Formats: sequence, C-alpha cells, structure tokens
Amino acid sequence: MNTETHSDTPINRNPLSIVEFVVMMAVLMSCVAMSTDAMLPAFGLMRQDLQVAEEAQMQYVVMVLMGGMALGQMIFGPLSDHFGRKGMVYVGVGVYIAGTVICGLSQTLEPMLIGRLIQGIGIASPRVVSVAMVRDIYHGRQMAKVNSLISAIFILVPMLAPSFGQLITQSFGWRSIFWMLMAFAAFGALWMGIRQPETLPIERRVRLNWAALWAGTVETLSHKSASAYILAQGFVFAPFVAYLGNAQSLFVGIYGEGERFPMWFALLSIFVGLAFIANAKWVVRLGMRAISTYAAAAILLLGAATYLWTMLSGDLGFTAMMIWLAGTFFCVGLLFGNVIALSMEPLGHIAGIASAINSSVSSLIALPIGAWVGMAMHEDLAYFPLSFALCGLGMLLLILRGNQHYVEAEDPA
Repeated sequence: MNTETHSDTPINRNPLSIVEFVVMMAVLMSCVAMSTDAMLPAFGLMRQDLQVAEEAQMQYVVMVLMGGMALGQMIFGPLSDHFGRKGMVYVGVGVYIAGTVICGLSQTLEPMLIGRLIQGIGIASPRVVSVAMVRDIYHGRQMAKVNSLISAIFILVPMLAPSFGQLITQSFGWRSIFWMLMAFAAFGALWMGIRQPETLPIERRVRLNWAALWAGTVETLSHKSASAYILAQGFVFAPFVAYLGNAQSLFVGIYGEGERFPMWFALLSIFVGLAFIANAKWVVRLGMRAISTYAAAAILLLGAATYLWTMLSGDLGFTAMMIWLAGTFFCVGLLFGNVIALSMEPLGHIAGIASAINSSVSSLIALPIGAWVGMAMHEDLAYFPLSFALCGLGMLLLILRGNQHYVEAEDPA
C-alpha cells in the first residue's frame, strides 16, 4: 500500500518562484562540491608544494572537510531552529571564509587540514540550512521533487568545477582556487540575504536548550523509519566519498588520463544529473520507497558483477570501470533526494535538528568506510567495485527496514 504524502501544496507561501528558489538552494548547497571538486586537478601540485610523502594522504584534504561538515551540522542545525535560517547562513559563511584563508596560505599539510576542518564546519551551515528551508516550505513527494530539481542544478558544479579548477591552477596557481571559493560562498549568501525571506517564523522556532536538543536527537534516532534511512545514507556516501578523495589518483595515477581527467569526471557527473532529472518525474508516479529500493539493489548487482569481471579478467580496464561507474552513479543520483526526503518526512517539526543529525550521522558512517576504501584501492583496484557492492547490500537492507516501518507507521493494519 502506497501511503506517502501526495499533496503538492507548499506548507508556507514563498514569494520567490520555484525556479529562483531551486537555483538559489542549489548554489548554497554547491559550495560543498566547489570546495572538493574544484581542487581535484590540483592535487599533484598541492602534494609537491605541501611536501606530502604518500599520494594516498591527499584524500584527507577531502575527508577532513567532510568531517568538519559533520561537526558543523550538529551546531548550525539546532541553532537554525532557534534563531532562524538566514542568520546561521551568514555566520557559517563567515567561518568558511576564515578557514579558506588558512588553506590558501598553508605551506604544509597540517595547517591545510586545519583550514579544511574550519571550512567544513562553516560550509555545514548553508548545507544543513538549505535542507531545512526546503522542508519548511514543502513536504511529501513535492519535497522529493524539489530536492531532485535542486540536485539536477547542483550537479552542474561537479561537472564544471574540475575544468574550472584546472584552468585557475594553470593560469594563477592552485592557491587561487581558495580565493575563488571565498567569492562563490559570499555570492550565495548575498543572494539569499537579498531575495529569500526567512522561512521559519518566530512562532515555529524551537527554544534552544539541552532538553530540546536531547529530545530532538532522541526522537530522530529512535524513529524507526527515519533512523533506517539516515543509516542508509552513510552507505550511499561511503564509496562516493572514496571516489572523490581518490579520483585524481584513479584517473591520473592508475589510468594515465591526466589531460582528460576533468572531461571524464564531468561525464560521470552527467549520469548523476540525469538521475536527478529522471527522479523528479518518476517519484510522483512511483514513490520514493520503490525507487530507493530498486536503486540500492542495482548498485549491489553492478558492483558484484564488476568485481567478478575483474577477478576473471585479471584487470579492471578503463572502459569497464567507466561503464560500471556510470551505471552506479545514475543509481546514486536516484538515491540522494529520495532517501534524504524519506528520513526528513516525519520530522518536519524539528527540521533543523533532524537535518543536522541526518547529515552528521551519515557522514560519520561514510568517512571511516570511505577512508578505508581509498587506502585499499591503492593496494588492489578490485576493492573499489567490491566496496560499492558491500555498501549496496548495506543500504538495501536498511532501506527495506525503513520501508517496513514507514508502512507500519502509516497503516498499522
């Protein structure tokens, strides 16, 4: 029995058109992608200038940022429930700019990682607040549709960011990437400040105290369907984080595709974008739970088949790797908006806290698994598809568990 919310009516009336709102949210969310993808082509030069001994250590430039985000979301989510959404974006962008300055001036890896941690804490604000703002206005399948539209625009950033970062690096040096990141984040915050009204009225704000935070945390983690979908997100993100942290060494070091790295990176990103566009149409007809289940199962099967191919052939060739990743990333694109919407759907009254826990818990699951995958991949490339298969199994089991309790919550009979 399909029991998801069908209403297309926004919860709050927003004076902005849905087009401007979607693009604005995509810009705020894409600050995270810009902070990772734009510098991937520069990892080789960064490694030399920062005197990094082992190539695998460069993945920490990505993963420390993600760890900072996990911490920052736990800070800014509850604060946005109490003080409102917009003010927290301004504070977060200010923290992000401070971390960006440290990164741009770093001479060794250690201060770079400190700056990345501060960047991650700051950029968590527009990330978590954007999710909460969408939940403030939309619900049900319409929320999933809006999330998919935001993601479809958001995906343009990882498609273009490596080429942009490569151009900046070649023209002005890799440190100039950080000054560009400052300008991008400031633009997003200024646009929101001028055009978007506050989405959380005073009467709906949550009093900031330890009791409220603890109650929101307990409610989020104890909700049977929401907690299952939150855990599933960790298994969705883990191999993807490993891919981001090691994409440069994968394409350049292993396959020797240095000049065409931005092109291949963009090509794979296109499949994620196509999935976002397709999901915006499919989700209204098929529902979030069905699409998520099929996508997780497909990731499991694709990863297992590619691993078996690698074992039988003795090598994961470039063509086979690209075909496998293209299909897998399409399925990942189907999962992103739906699993997030499913985890947030029953928690709209504590959207800020729930969004923070959602992102933080999934990140804390994804980061250690992703780091292990990245290190193992440098020893044996076959671990790459195998890790996707295992994560696909984990996300499938959790999604099925969430689906079961979602139906029981809406239709106990």
